[in-house]
Amino acid sequence: MDPLYAWLKAAHVFGVVLFLGNIIVTGWWKAMADRHGDRPSPSPSAR
Repeated sequence: MDPLYAWLKAAHVFGVVLFLGNIIVTGWWKAMADRHGDRPSPSPSAR
């Protein structure tokens, strides 16, 4: 396997993990804020 291909593939997978992790964490914080009734907190994350 070409080293450049392996590096690009690893960078792509790392980017996907960061992207999906960001979506999951944003949803988690919004769910926790809704659960505790903290109204000012979810508004920035829901935009």
